[in-house]
Amino acid sequence: MTEDTPRPDLAGRRIGFIGLGLMGKPMARALARAGAELVVTSRSPGPVAELAAEGMIAATGPPPSPVRPTPSS
Repeated sequence: MTEDTPRPDLAGRRIGFIGLGLMGKPMARALARAGAELVVTSRSPGPVAELAAEGMIAATGPPPSPVRPTPSS
């Protein structure tokens, strides 16, 4: 988006965001600037605390594991 491109209005929408690394944190901030209420989580607690201090909601549980347990026989 360029500076003169209108941003979408996300006011009133709650969005869950998983992963606050190099790309995730700026993306979450952009969604918040567009008016969305964000619930954030990440493997590392530091970025979650940082964005919670900016007004986003820290998720109460861990993010889902990318590894699925193997069923026992």
